[in-house]
Amino acid sequence: MMRTGFRAACLVCVWLIAGCDTDGDSPSTSGMAEAEDSAALQLESAVTALEREVLRVSDVNEIQRLQNTYGYYLDNSDWDNIVDLLTDDATAEYATSGVYRGKQSIRDFLYGIGYGERGLRPQQLREHIQVQPVITVAEDGMTAKGRWRVLALLGQFGEYARWQTGPYENEYRKENGVWKISRLHWIETLTVPVEGGWTTKMELSNVADRKFPGQDGPSTFTYEPWPAVSLLPYHFTNPVTGQE
Repeated sequence: MMRTGFRAACLVCVWLIAGCDTDGDSPSTSGMAEAEDSAALQLESAVTALEREVLRVSDVNEIQRLQNTYGYYLDNSDWDNIVDLLTDDATAEYATSGVYRGKQSIRDFLYGIGYGERGLRPQQLREHIQVQPVITVAEDGMTAKGRWRVLALLGQFGEYARWQTGPYENEYRKENGVWKISRLHWIETLTVPVEGGWTTKMELSNVADRKFPGQDGPSTFTYEPWPAVSLLPYHFTNPVTGQE
């Protein structure tokens, strides 16, 4: 209703403007019709472009909320809620632990990370701060890709304290109007002790070089963590030059 009313109001304004020439004479019927047709086409194009942009912004916001929700669930080892965020055919790949396909395989993998348990252990810390989102929504608005960087604080009171970081390159799909994660891919740039930090050697996380129940294939991206330098390819192009 609002869109129809807005269009009608604009057409009336254009008609009134077109109907007033500098001499004060009445406009010709053909001139009025041409002006109205031209204005209607321009307005339709403008409204369509605006609707497309509003939907794109809404999609980006929903994907950010989805990914942020995933991060909070991960903080608390809430594996079942994480799985609920996924498409049925989703894949997951963390560090060098291989590829896991489908909800059940991913669930088994996540429970493997949690030593068979859901939820944090007493006095355990697993904070995942997700930053630097770059989200690209496909032209059809049905799929998207997103890159994030995680800064994690990991610890067990009285046992260890670690820093961890690495990028995600994820994919998303809209199903029945709801965005879900269709691919999780994270690589481990470094995991190091708090004392000494990245001036010390890498400490392997509990997902590096391990095979968990349900593994469906080897890692698709082979790399070496800190102090080696590895770059998980960007899904996006340079926003200024357009180059990959």
